[in-house]
Amino acid sequence: MPSSDFLPVDEAARALGVNAARVRAMLASGQLAGDKVGGRWLVHAESVRRRQRERRGRGRQLSPGNAWGLLFLASGEAAPWIASSDRAALLRLIDNRGVEGLSNRFHLRGSQRSFAAHPGVLQHVAAASEIVLSGASAAQAMGLGLSANREVDGYVSAEALPVVASRFALAQPDDGLPNVRLRVPPEGIWPFRARHAPLAAVALDLSEDIDARSARIGLDAIRELDRRRPWVTGTDDGRDRAA
Repeated sequence: MPSSDFLPVDEAARALGVNAARVRAMLASGQLAGDKVGGRWLVHAESVRRRQRERRGRGRQLSPGNAWGLLFLASGEAAPWIASSDRAALLRLIDNRGVEGLSNRFHLRGSQRSFAAHPGVLQHVAAASEIVLSGASAAQAMGLGLSANREVDGYVSAEALPVVASRFALAQPDDGLPNVRLRVPPEGIWPFRARHAPLAAVALDLSEDIDARSARIGLDAIRELDRRRPWVTGTDDGRDRAA
């Protein structure tokens, strides 16, 4: 195949509007096609073009408030900040498309920041009250058969991020292999009420992991949610708040 039919990971990431880690996760889970040459991934250009066409056909990005509302509802949990009319529309959307069909529309739920931490402090980072665990860090608690002893994955507010980074001496990874991944929701968005993110968010974050096994477990969990459809019986407390 001519070299013009391949793209480096960073170029594919720019074309798709995601980061390089997301492209590697998509390669690992089979959502993108590619070949590993000399230890580095090359992405099939046609699979990138196909993904771009699919994304254009799947509609615009969900607003942060609606993205989180849908993730909570998809997990069978309440989303009290969503107005009743909007909640009905979100339920119709997820009923028609499922979490997997909407997986490319959640990018505004938070921006990811990657750090390197000393292995000896990872358990303390995971236990920090400012962090809501997700991805590999929450998978075991969610019964997904995956434990994260050498990394931390979670959500933190923009205000708390510098405090956490300073407390645990989090640094930029020199080798491109972070062991702490923290996602920061937009200002004014903090929907969490528990120690862990809702199951749909945990599964979505796992599906975007650069580790092939984690990405596969995340995708399987998303498909299981779509099969069980917990949003059909999910309830809300009736309170309406602006997202």
